[in-house]
Amino acid sequence: MVPGVPPEPAVIVRGAVREFARPKPYPFAKRPEPFTAVAGVDLEVPHAGSVAIVGESGSGKSTLLRMVVGLLEPTRGDITLGPGAPPQMIFQDAGASLTPWMPIGKQIEERLMALDVPQSERGARVAATLEAVGLPAEAQTAVPRALSGGQRQRAAIARAIAVPPALLACDEPVSALDVSLAAQVLNLLCHLRETLNIALLFVTHDLAAARAVADEVVVMQRGEIVERAPTEQLFTAPAHPYTRELIAAVPEVREVAA
Repeated sequence: MVPGVPPEPAVIVRGAVREFARPKPYPFAKRPEPFTAVAGVDLEVPHAGSVAIVGESGSGKSTLLRMVVGLLEPTRGDITLGPGAPPQMIFQDAGASLTPWMPIGKQIEERLMALDVPQSERGARVAATLEAVGLPAEAQTAVPRALSGGQRQRAAIARAIAVPPALLACDEPVSALDVSLAAQVLNLLCHLRETLNIALLFVTHDLAAARAVADEVVVMQRGEIVERAPTEQLFTAPAHPYTRELIAAVPEVREVAA
């Protein structure tokens, strides 16, 4: 980083489109037009910034997130990642994303190996990473099923940040947790963002979670961005009718925004 020069964004998305083929209704039928899940989206996440993408199921937010981390290729458009370690993904179901038969410590060590961390450093790095996400030392030898839901999500976060990525992509990371555990994980993500200087791209249908973690909120509907604004501005003075509908549907968010 050059002194006085703003750091490059963690990711820049320009004109991203993702289409999915529809099956033929019968063998000799003309193939239907493809389904467009993401329709020409522009998005930028600043270095160490936090952007939340909200919208109902089917709005295209998770498809966009998967394109950013490389799990899906865009049909058209460009996605440019900033410098630093590749983005990492935190999924809704941490249990499914962790290898069920492998101890948590070994799963973290695998990530260190993949990025050529010397063997002599790995043990200390694994222990430090578990401590950073609030897991006890004994979690290192535990398999995922031996942990609680909240602990499994922390373990998934630990694996993702063992080598801090430039961007941590989170797909509904607290939707499977109860309110108190969800609050703890959200606080952890905010803390890690600050201490590790990483960016967050946070996909959720939970407006309260978006408000807790994001500097900016992007609202998606039918594959398009219909509104984007700094977080408090969006919640206190939403401009788009769809945004107002989303806020009105959640009493606790509506009361704070009123």
